[in-house]
Amino acid sequence: MSGLRVPLPAQSTCVRLAVLITIPAAPVPGGVAPVSPGAARVRSAPDSPARHRARRVSGPVVPGLLGILFAAQTIMPMALAGWRMRGIVMATLRPVRRICDRLDEINEGHPEARIPEFPGRQEINRLARGINSALERGWKAHRFASDVSHELRSPLTALRVQIEEARLHGGQTDLDDLLRRVLREADHLESIIDDLLTLSRAEQGGESAACRPLDMAAVVRQHVARRHDRVPAGLRLESGVFVNGVEPQISRILTNLLDNGQRHVKGSITVGVRRDGDIAEMTVEDDGDGVPPAEREHIFERFARSEKSRRVDPRGAGLGLAITREIAHAHGGTIHVEDSAAGGARFVLRLPAVDPSGEIGETRSVRSCPPATA
Repeated sequence: MSGLRVPLPAQSTCVRLAVLITIPAAPVPGGVAPVSPGAARVRSAPDSPARHRARRVSGPVVPGLLGILFAAQTIMPMALAGWRMRGIVMATLRPVRRICDRLDEINEGHPEARIPEFPGRQEINRLARGINSALERGWKAHRFASDVSHELRSPLTALRVQIEEARLHGGQTDLDDLLRRVLREADHLESIIDDLLTLSRAEQGGESAACRPLDMAAVVRQHVARRHDRVPAGLRLESGVFVNGVEPQISRILTNLLDNGQRHVKGSITVGVRRDGDIAEMTVEDDGDGVPPAEREHIFERFARSEKSRRVDPRGAGLGLAITREIAHAHGGTIHVEDSAAGGARFVLRLPAVDPSGEIGETRSVRSCPPATA
């Protein structure tokens, strides 16, 4: 057998192999097989195996073409998958970056701005709507605090002026007149604070109170009988119309609507109660100048007062109709204003009607009243 050099794989191409491999010599007919140069017999016998020395082989054991195929089948798909994943992540985060940019604009002095929605991005749009809701509540709270400060400043300023005037001209001040004017301003201040507390409680769901079926016609009769208005209210009541609610709060709605109507009425004001399917409807209408369509939503906002309202009642705070709407919403109903047949305004309160035979509800928040049953 001729000389044989066997390349062996190694853990590193830098490791030198010095392995001796023993290979039996192939028998040759009629003689002894020669050995190649660099080989030696294991024993002195001519037919003993020959011993060959292996040499170090540099380079990879796998041939170059197989390495390229291996890389093409494993590394390239992984690289492409990573590139595609990067594109998906970047596309997902692009709306988030736009949301962050818009929030920076809002924080820099544009509190009325809102987050836009993105077509086809359901979860991102859900996030945007949640942020917009929080921003809207924060903006309303900011405006509310500003309006409250402005409204409370007026009676406090009047009190301060009258007290300072009495202090400077003590000998010339009529004490009874001073006390009467101070008490009037104190009553105005107390009225504003009471309205603010009522509005806050209505927005939070109302105080714990007994929810029970109420006969709307009976509530209206009792309430109107206690009033002594400049123009007595006429009644147009349908019997057997019941709602599930808290009587003092329903009466507060009627009080606010009648007070508002008395400020604008010319000669007649009417309170009506009727049932419209599953809805109990109470109306208060007058023959005043009415409410222009452009102002019909604005008048239900806090501290909203038209120029005519300021002339008719300069001491009002503009909270009555806002309280009315909040109480209506707390009872699961709505309120709006439209044109009256008499030419003035017609306020319409709509609440879910209930079965008058229903049991009295337990003491709980208005928003937790038992559901209406027709």
